[in-house]
Amino acid sequence: MTRKNVLLTTLFCFFSLLSSFNSFAQTDFDSPPKLLDKLAFNVDSISQWRIYYSKGNASNSTSQKRNVFAVSGDIQKLSDLKMKSDIKEMFSEINNAAISEKKIQNNITTYNGIPETISFRWQNENDNKFYRITILLTEEKNKKEKLMDYAEVNISIYANEPTVYLIKKTSLKKTIDIFNKFVTKDWGTNYETRP
Repeated sequence: MTRKNVLLTTLFCFFSLLSSFNSFAQTDFDSPPKLLDKLAFNVDSISQWRIYYSKGNASNSTSQKRNVFAVSGDIQKLSDLKMKSDIKEMFSEINNAAISEKKIQNNITTYNGIPETISFRWQNENDNKFYRITILLTEEKNKKEKLMDYAEVNISIYANEPTVYLIKKTSLKKTIDIFNKFVTKDWGTNYETRP
């Protein structure tokens, strides 16, 4: 093979590979996320999860133990910590609740103050999406929050353009109770050292 043929073959392979990558990239990232009419979460699909709590600047917060904490693990740890039934109950309530608002959001949620918040984040087996439920527990004094009456459910791929679903807290009484239980629970040696 001549030097010219080697160069032409190399260029052909390079452009073929580039074309294949471009098709893959367009398929996965160029199409806008689809907004769902109903949420359908299943506790048995979870591979990894994390609870994150922040007291914020709330003076009359739910918890007096820690200002910030996180607890995380896999599906086995969810069972070991006796949380699986709580998450199942929470998912059931969320799956059956009416969605008040849904949107595609290009930036992170911002607050007027620094409220007390808790979130449950997870990823499912064989799924590249990230899921998160966030609830504001207490507002910072004199800082009204527009999301105070809602649970915010986010679904995103690598944190890009999350689809956001707002559900009224009045429809999620069990979920609120479960989150409050997580806030006041003593997680023993399961707290993350750097939440």
